Amino acid sequence: LYISSYRSIVAASDDGKLHILNDSSTVIETGDNLSRMRQCPKNRNLVAVGGKDRQNNLKVYDMEAQKQIFTSKNIPLDSLQLEVPVWDSDMAFVNDSEHCLATCSRHGYIRFYDYRQQRRPIHNYSDTRDQAFNSMATHEGIVYVGTNTGSLYVFDLKSLKVPLHTYKGAVGGISSISVDETGKFLVASSLD
Repeated sequence: LYISSYRSIVAASDDGKLHILNDSSTVIETGDNLSRMRQCPKNRNLVAVGGKDRQNNLKVYDMEAQKQIFTSKNIPLDSLQLEVPVWDSDMAFVNDSEHCLATCSRHGYIRFYDYRQQRRPIHNYSDTRDQAFNSMATHEGIVYVGTNTGSLYVFDLKSLKVPLHTYKGAVGGISSISVDETGKFLVASSLD
């Protein structure tokens, strides 16, 4: 990612390091098993990262200040009083806001956060069919989520109760999703 106001390139590695490359090189440790890094479209100095295990809950960093400004908190314990596993496989800033984010997981959940309000998710969807969500994209309060089996689901972030629509046609796991600015066109790539 390129941070123009800071004149830097930011790269992430799966060992949990954010490398800030400019006149000098700086490394920020985020925790092991990093899965994804996304840049905020509204404020290009903000990046969100997430990954596998509890130490890699969703985090937001200010690259100009080189500090963490938000870390999410896991949902409450399950019915057996066990910690719910975390694996944020992808995330997206919602509605061009720098405060609202959505995440999806290989453990079959979608979560919506507004970090001005609280560290725990405001809305949470857990799939009962043990789907592993790989990738996501958002457009005007709608989230598009791809699975490891080639399904593409559409959810409304206001409720996250049930999918609004399911797109078919992909055979392998969906690795990337993108929506154009108008919201009319959806592009997904899969491993088929």
